[in-house]
Amino acid sequence: HCKAEAGAFARWLKMELVACPRITNEIFLDADNLESLDQLLSTVATDVQSLCVLGTKSIYLRPWCVGEITSAMSNGVRTSLLSLPGHARLGSMDIGEYQRIVPDIEALFGSGISLELVQ
Repeated sequence: HCKAEAGAFARWLKMELVACPRITNEIFLDADNLESLDQLLSTVATDVQSLCVLGTKSIYLRPWCVGEITSAMSNGVRTSLLSLPGHARLGSMDIGEYQRIVPDIEALFGSGISLELVQ
């Protein structure tokens, strides 16, 4: 989730899921469970059974959000999108120009997330 756009909703959603008796697994909210950004992508890749992406206007413009999505999808983690008001998918033109649109994406390159994986 993009904290500025969906932080409160993410917190509410976690509280609702924790209260649901049918859900017995731990609910991971990166803001709660994250010890370091370096550990984030590894945690998503290896310790998460499914990832719910809170689709907001800026979700694809935030490098660490995109890193989480990419890490999950490239490691076979079941990923679903909850599209919130204002969410829009990137078009093919945007994807081709992604590094220009989101120059901070380079922060993920040292963590094994390449531009090709993101695209």
